[in-house]
Amino acid sequence: MLDRIGHRELDVNVLKMTYRGIHLIIAAQNELSTNERTLLRNFGIWLGCLTLRKNKPILRKQLDLKNILLNAYINGRLLSTVPFVSKILHMAHNSRVFRPPNPWLMQLMSVMAEIH
Repeated sequence: MLDRIGHRELDVNVLKMTYRGIHLIIAAQNELSTNERTLLRNFGIWLGCLTLRKNKPILRKQLDLKNILLNAYINGRLLSTVPFVSKILHMAHNSRVFRPPNPWLMQLMSVMAEIH
C-alpha cells in the first residue's frame, strides 16, 4: 500500500516509527511476553519489507542488529531476538544487494551461526 501511495515523506515517517517501536520493545528490562515476542517478529517482517526487500540498507545508527544480538546473548533474551533478526533477513531472499557475499549480511550470519 505504501508503494502505491508513493509519498516519500510518508515512507520516511513510517520507517522512523517502525524503528521507534522496535527500540521500545527491545529496551524493555523485563522478559518479553508471548504477545510482545510476536509483535517483535512482526516488526522484523515489516522492517525487512520496508528495507531489505527493496534493496535499502538498515543503517547501524538506526538499528544495530549485531549489537542487539550480542546484548540478547549476554542478557539471556535470545528467545525473542533471534526470531526477530531471522524475519528481517528472510525478507531479503529476493534482494539483488543483500545476498552472499554482502559483508553486512555475512557479518550477521556469522553472529547467528556463532549463537547457534
